[in-house]
Amino acid sequence: MNAIKKLLIRELQKQGYSSYFAPRVLEERYRDFFHNPNTTLKEKLWAQKRGFLSDKIAFYGLTEDNYRDYLSDFDYWKMHPINGQFSHWIDDKLTIKYLLQPFQAFLPQYFYHLGGGEVLKLMDCPEKFRDSVDDILLLLRDRKELAVKLLSGSAGEGFFKLQFIDGIFYVNNKSASEEELSDRLSAGINSRSSGVLVTEYLHPNNQLAEIWADTANTLRLTVIREKNQQPKIISALIRFGTRKTGIIDNALAGGVFSKVNIQTGLFDHGKIYENGMLKDCPLHPDSNVKIGGNVPDWVFLTEKTLEICQYIPQVVCMGIDLIVTDDGFRLIEINSHPNIEFIQYDIPAFKNDRCNEYYRSLMKRFNR
Repeated sequence: MNAIKKLLIRELQKQGYSSYFAPRVLEERYRDFFHNPNTTLKEKLWAQKRGFLSDKIAFYGLTEDNYRDYLSDFDYWKMHPINGQFSHWIDDKLTIKYLLQPFQAFLPQYFYHLGGGEVLKLMDCPEKFRDSVDDILLLLRDRKELAVKLLSGSAGEGFFKLQFIDGIFYVNNKSASEEELSDRLSAGINSRSSGVLVTEYLHPNNQLAEIWADTANTLRLTVIREKNQQPKIISALIRFGTRKTGIIDNALAGGVFSKVNIQTGLFDHGKIYENGMLKDCPLHPDSNVKIGGNVPDWVFLTEKTLEICQYIPQVVCMGIDLIVTDDGFRLIEINSHPNIEFIQYDIPAFKNDRCNEYYRSLMKRFNR
């Protein structure tokens, strides 16, 4: 079976997929055929022949008449890496911290890096704390809250929240002993991956917390830069967690989301993705508060984000994740190949004046 898989991956690479995306394409197509109960075999064959996973039939409302208006899954995956060699600048959260040194006021505080058998103090860790798990726990006692996240990861993967309240430790809002917490941190030290980061824990702006206060409620800005042009925002989306998503606000895991008007910062059309279907969700399913409002300080936020993007012009496509706080915002992650479905679920890429030519030029660049 492994030999067959390797042959299929090699064939996908010959078709133009990168070594990173070829295994994912194989996995996604297999999952679509054999583990998606929401579409028929006929629908799966129809969609994949046209470059889409079959869940996009309902998500986009695909038909024979309109599917060419959309940038397909398969074509988009072939564009990896859009940013070429400069993808590495933003592929992990620690490199971003060093890269964007002039914009430290808009980045979270970074305290520790755990990995490779070591505890490494980072730039924002107070001098009185040393490089040990015991000192991380002392820092937690002092700060009351910390976030732990994978150095390289997205969609909330590997994220957990630490708290120290009234003499009790908590992990993801559940009480834990000091020994349990120490073991969990030690696992990060001995991880075979690039490790984990210990950073400040961020709370959402009070206005956004009225909708849902238990998650950071991430704002995703998709920014592109066309040749010889300045960067521009082509899509804005805000996400709210739910009881189902726990401490993260991932839209594909049951979070509620809304498109944000790029010019005004207004959002007022809640959506939720359930059982392969995109559904209207005007009220938050747990708080019962209307999904709507204005992202605070929108003009300043977008102008500063574009200033950051201009600082690294070699990176021409970014999915920038921000947490809007009471004192501004913090940039927590930059994705070099952001999900295309949330960019074009309401406006197809090739009907969107802000990105039509950009994606068409990328298709030519990648010889599609």
